Amino acid sequence: MRSAALPFLMALLAMSLTAHRASAETLSASVMEIPPWGYTDRNTGHAAGLYSDILERLIRTAGYEPVLAIRPYIRVSKDMASGASRVTLMSDNHRIRAAAIAIATLRPLDIVVIGSGGAALTDPAQLQGKRIATLSGVEHHLLLKDIPGIAFEFSPSTEGQFKMLAAGRVDYVLGVREALAYGLRTSPFAGREHVADGLLIGHWTARLWQTRTGYDAKLSARLTAALKAMQDSGAIEAAFRMYAD
Repeated sequence: MRSAALPFLMALLAMSLTAHRASAETLSASVMEIPPWGYTDRNTGHAAGLYSDILERLIRTAGYEPVLAIRPYIRVSKDMASGASRVTLMSDNHRIRAAAIAIATLRPLDIVVIGSGGAALTDPAQLQGKRIATLSGVEHHLLLKDIPGIAFEFSPSTEGQFKMLAAGRVDYVLGVREALAYGLRTSPFAGREHVADGLLIGHWTARLWQTRTGYDAKLSARLTAALKAMQDSGAIEAAFRMYAD
């Protein structure tokens, strides 16, 4: 009797969850198309990545149904400015500050420098006069503004950074620890580098942003509460650990 009733109960639960999602208010969101933060899964065609996973769970925890788009980095800020996208996760930069309001801090990000073949660094001063690849649009290189003679090369992707390193165009790559660890695992251009050999330069803050266009205080309150619940439960750190080296 119990085994016969189980499939019926499971089907009933699935119908209930589907009905709940259908009745939930949708919330448009976007994530930058830079792995591991956001990308489209080749097998499923769905949004994937560290920020994508966190943002989808966050929106559902707040009681909304996410409509998530993966967009080029600059497009995310444009969509946030127009209100086409209402929320995003992104590290602090001048474009997103003009387009959106930071409503909560996700977590600080470790910004590290990695050298070719695992070349060790012990002091940021060793970067004087060196060539460093960093991501286009982000502002992590400002952490090194007081060191003279650094020549920065900008790449639209972490893979592009490692390609520059492999080709000898730069001496080091600069980026978020988890992003560089992901790049080392997935890029065909990565060599013997290891993120554990990287030198910690400083920190940059990842934040939850809401569009300035039609800003909604109630939405901010619900999202902030949902984010705190995820932080308190350890869900955010668990997500980042999946990508750490």
